This record gives sequence, structure tokens and C-alpha cells, in this order.
Amino acid sequence: MPIPRYDLLPTQFFVPHILQATRGCPFTCSFCTTPTLNPGFRIRPLSEVIRDIKYNRFKYWWQRKVVWFWDDNLTIRRTYIKKLLTKMIPLKRWWLTQASMDIAKNKELLDLMKKSGCIGIFFGIESFGKGSLKEASKKQNKVQEYQKRIATLHEKGICVMAGFIAGFDGDTPTSVKVMAKQLYDIGVDVPFLSLLSPYPGTVLYSKLDSENRLLKERGWEFYNGYNVSFIPKNMTSNELLQAHRALWKEAFSLKYSLKRIIRAFFQLRWGAFLMCAFMNTFYCLKAIRGNLPVCFEKEK
Repeated sequence: MPIPRYDLLPTQFFVPHILQATRGCPFTCSFCTTPTLNPGFRIRPLSEVIRDIKYNRFKYWWQRKVVWFWDDNLTIRRTYIKKLLTKMIPLKRWWLTQASMDIAKNKELLDLMKKSGCIGIFFGIESFGKGSLKEASKKQNKVQEYQKRIATLHEKGICVMAGFIAGFDGDTPTSVKVMAKQLYDIGVDVPFLSLLSPYPGTVLYSKLDSENRLLKERGWEFYNGYNVSFIPKNMTSNELLQAHRALWKEAFSLKYSLKRIIRAFFQLRWGAFLMCAFMNTFYCLKAIRGNLPVCFEKEK
């Protein structure tokens, strides 16, 4: 592949240096579109990836310093990722990506991640409910291991971003709202909170369709991760929506945002702390201003 035309991107401060080294994921989570859109697992030649990482004709220093791997699951092919990270060490970049929690068990990989400049890892943790994890086909996630695995990343000074989804059949309004404290207690530095979306082509879509629980009159504007497009099991669609909005406000309240930033100051390396502080401040300001994710659903 030729080098991406980064020169065509808008010259704005918040435009990141994004690239992909791999595509695809071996896991088959019930709600995920990756197995359909990017089946299998493919890797790019290391020389091309390093070439793209070295691209530095950006306007702002952080764009030249930070590389964001937009991979589905970058660390799956262990031999490949270790070779890539070894080649990245002399480049002295900061980088972040998405991976599975099992990386916390691989000391050699974690050491390479630190040496090569990793500042952030996104985990799709999804839920605290064992039933919900089973429903999501997230067999690789173990609730009792969340805190330990995150602590292992913190030992390397790496910021842990984590995705959580509300709306599984085991969820109730109460279980959704209390997630703000649970997220803090297990050590998550930056939470990403979304609502379950049954995208066509997924196992989840087929299941809800067979149970006549899809709200088919709702268009694509409801499939942005912040609106409800199906009938939940233990609450109404509006109850789920309101519970999620309450969770969002609490998780990014001034109290929890400051607590995460202060904790990060003592736990994370400099680049990871800066990212954690920026992201928490950004979302906290949105919560304070009431500028929450757009909601198209009207109360009933």
C-alpha cells in the first residue's frame, strides 16, 4: 500500500496521526461487526508500517509524536507485534491502540509496549455481569480479573481506556447507573460508555430479530451508540436511555473526572497522563455543560 495522503487531512489541532498495521479480530463478539466487515486477520509488511509511523509532515508537535493504531485488535499475532514494537523503539513515538485483556499476561509484550512508547490501550470490557458477558460471547473477559489486569498495565505506566455497553438482557436501570463507581474502583482511566446497538449482520441482530425486539421504525440515527434501537428485557427503551444518560453524567462528573486525573498523575508515564487528563477534562466539560451525546428518542 502507498503511504496515506495525510497531506489531504484538515490542518486542525485535533486531527490525529492514524494508521493500521493489521485488520480483523479472531474473536466473535455477538454485537460486533468486525467478523462481517473484516473477516479473518490480515497483517501489513512491517517496512510499510514503520514508513507510515515515520511520516512527520504534520503541523502540530503532538501529531508528529503520537501514533494512533486504528486496528481491530493489534496485538493478536504475537510474533508480528513483537517485531513491530522492537522496530518502533528507536523512533521514540507515543502510541495507542485497541487490544484484548489477555496482553496483561504476557510480560515480554508489556515490556516491549513500554519501551516502544505505548501510552494507551483500549479494552472492550463491555460489562460487569457474567450473564451479559456470556450473551456478548466475551468468554475471554473475566470480571474477577478486571482490576488485576488493569493494574498490570498501570505498572508499565500505560493509560487504560475501557468500553462498556449498557442494554444486555441482564441489565437493569440500577445496574447501569452504578457502573460509574465500579469503573473507578477497577482502575479505568478513561471510560467509553455506549448503548447496545444491534447492527445488521451481527449475531445480536439475528437474536433480537427472531424475538421481535427490534424497533425497526427507527433509522440509522439510532445506531450511533447513544440511542436505543431495540426493546430491552428488564426495562423499557426509555428507561434504558435515561439510565445510560445518568451513568454518563455520573461517570464524567467533576468528582470522578478529577479523581481519575489525580490517580493518573501518580500512576502513569508522562504521555499517558497527558492523554488521560485531556480526555477526562473534555468529557467532564461536556457533562457540566449538559452537552451529552445527541439523543433522538423522545420520552414516552
